[in-house]
Amino acid sequence: MRRKKNIIIIIGWMLLLPFFHHLWAQTEKLFRAHKLYLEKKFEWAKSAIDSAALHNETSNLSETHTVRAFIYYELYKKTEKNLIESKLRDTIVKSIMRSESLNPDSVNHNNNIKLLNNIAINYFNMANNVFQEQKNDELSEKLYIKFKELMKSVNPQFNSKEKDIEFYNALGSHYASEFNSQIAESNTINKKAGEKGKIYLTKVLEIDPDNDQANLNLGLMYYSEAVQMIKSLDAATDLLQLDIVQENTSKLARKAENFVLKVYNKNNSNKLAVEALYYIYRALCEKEKYMEFDKKCAQLGIQVNK
Repeated sequence: MRRKKNIIIIIGWMLLLPFFHHLWAQTEKLFRAHKLYLEKKFEWAKSAIDSAALHNETSNLSETHTVRAFIYYELYKKTEKNLIESKLRDTIVKSIMRSESLNPDSVNHNNNIKLLNNIAINYFNMANNVFQEQKNDELSEKLYIKFKELMKSVNPQFNSKEKDIEFYNALGSHYASEFNSQIAESNTINKKAGEKGKIYLTKVLEIDPDNDQANLNLGLMYYSEAVQMIKSLDAATDLLQLDIVQENTSKLARKAENFVLKVYNKNNSNKLAVEALYYIYRALCEKEKYMEFDKKCAQLGIQVNK
């Protein structure tokens, strides 16, 4: 009886041998991929880890997907780091998310977070580079949003306030400068720059209503718009049209005043705010106020056109 039982056990193990051999073959590919990664043979490592990532047993190991992410990251750094669209980058992120869904141990979790943080920072750098080199604000913002999404994955408590202010101020300042320069140089309105400048600077003020840079830029945009209207008047302008232009000019100058005063009230020695208010009150024909700011300009060493 005992002999019969032992025979049954042996037969059972023999039946399981193909399964264990198959499982070991797949697990061996994971170990081999990691070894090749350490040897910096990344292309070979990629082939091994891709096979392990697709197999039923090893695909359910968090280690498989963490190792895969690191192997792909090395290839990504060499060939696709500066590409807007990168299949390698997409695979890295998917691998990390898959690893995290499988409850990794602390070592693998920390490695996942480290790598995801690197990818997020790369998105932020690309967002800045795209705007600086191409002036493509829509693509730049798309990349910036990717950065924020990944940072939230790294740290659910991530607060993007400071980065949002930095990013949207950069975009808004560029378009504000473009808008103001065109009026100063040719007395024409760049409608597209004006709209974009106001949109991005308003985003900053929604986050930080007292932001100096955004308030000054918006104030100067409205002042420039008022100046453009005044310069467009000529001797042929009829009285009715003149009244309408003067009314609209006054409204724009008041908007400019409201934004710039926020900055001045915080710091009455801010040279940009003092100079801007001198010109704003002069456009409003408020002699007492613009004379007051004329004196302030002189005290601060600001030269103004009279």
